Amino acid sequence: CFVVALESLMFFLQVGCGNVADVLGRMLRYRRKRGLYTNVCIVRRRLVLLLSVLGVVCFGLMFGLADVLADKLFQIPTAGLIIKILSPVILIRMATSILQGHFQSFGSHVQTTISYLLRPILYLLIGKGMCNKTMVYGEKVADLLRNEDFHGMYGAVGLAVAVGIAELIAFAVMLL
Repeated sequence: CFVVALESLMFFLQVGCGNVADVLGRMLRYRRKRGLYTNVCIVRRRLVLLLSVLGVVCFGLMFGLADVLADKLFQIPTAGLIIKILSPVILIRMATSILQGHFQSFGSHVQTTISYLLRPILYLLIGKGMCNKTMVYGEKVADLLRNEDFHGMYGAVGLAVAVGIAELIAFAVMLL
């Protein structure tokens, strides 16, 4: 259930912000080295606008097509809720990629490295706690409705929320 939602997220992330940080960093670094500072501001402003629109479109598509993806494509109806919960991660990751590209244009990869190292650690720590809490609730719902699918689905919901929280923390660290 969670794997299907994560697969959908990875697809939309690849479409939305594939290598945004690297491309933005290279474009701005090239212009900055040539002394085209006005051009750097214009390019950065336009790219931020373009990538913001692209991120919102990918978020809208993922959120809007969540049930269709879960039911028709993957044939796992319980994954629709998890896909919807994971869809805001696209916006957060897009903003993080823009910041990474900005820092890389100055030749600094420290922030990018810290966010890449921090994400899996936060996924593990926050995910473990959130998954345990929501699985207890899912167990109650599964017993009440006599459907074992809800037990795993609520565990996956906790993991999806943990991914969103971890992405927010990684974004906040980038701002420091």
